[in-house]
Amino acid sequence: MPDECPVARDPARDGDWDGRSLAEDCRPKVALLVNVVAPYRVPIYEALARSFRLTLLYGGGEDNRSMWSAPEVRGAAVKRSRGFVFKRAQRARRGGVWENRYLHITPGYLPDLWRTRPDAVITNEMGFRTLVALLYATVCRKPAWIWWGGTLHTERFIGRCRRLVRSVIVGWAKRWISYGDSSTEYLESLGVPRTDIVQIQNAVDEQAFVAGGPRALDLRPRPVVLCVGRMVKLKGIQHLLDACALVQGEGVRFTLVMIGDGPEREALERRVRELGLEDVHALGEVAPDQKIRLRLHPS
Repeated sequence: MPDECPVARDPARDGDWDGRSLAEDCRPKVALLVNVVAPYRVPIYEALARSFRLTLLYGGGEDNRSMWSAPEVRGAAVKRSRGFVFKRAQRARRGGVWENRYLHITPGYLPDLWRTRPDAVITNEMGFRTLVALLYATVCRKPAWIWWGGTLHTERFIGRCRRLVRSVIVGWAKRWISYGDSSTEYLESLGVPRTDIVQIQNAVDEQAFVAGGPRALDLRPRPVVLCVGRMVKLKGIQHLLDACALVQGEGVRFTLVMIGDGPEREALERRVRELGLEDVHALGEVAPDQKIRLRLHPS
């Protein structure tokens, strides 16, 4: 007797986004909902795609991550759902630092989920898209997992509206994925039972770092201090420069490499000159797949 596929399929919906037929693929269908496709998570998505028929739905871009265009995810269907991205400047509660915040409202998740008809949904964070995922899961009687990484520290200043939304989600959702002890602690503080949480760790593809090949930069003197991040006041890069000046003032030689861009870049480069820092390389924005290839570490 031929093997039977354990997953019920709707032939009318068994097409991939690029038109390929998936009628012979018996793996469970999973939809993963995110705001933006983070390049550093692509290896995790590709690992999921090896075990599931993965559809990655994302809401839109953010202008502070201009190089985060939707990358190819091998084995998965990637689609942008229709919606809106709202940006506003918000002052931090302490320190008076302004930072742009982005609100993603993506109604297109729902018709895309209905078209895909996944057997399970994974959604990041606790906001609009998670409400959409839970709605689909409830109507279609499918499991929905919420992938969460916030902690008591990172979430200590959220407003009333977000607290209300999270209270609704916590009372609705039954399956959670956390990024470790601190994230689990936060979920438990909201009333999520520990038995409903699968605790994992953030991960990277180590093979990308151990692969051979020539270094793009051969920096001297060593050691090399590497700073990668958006050049905004909230990151505190100015304090790194001040610390480097103190260390170099004591006669210690090293190289500082800064990768990133942002509204504070010119001010930071000016600060480097004012402090008289030596052996500083400001590389600007570097494409995510090129950062590893820089091979700043000694071979």
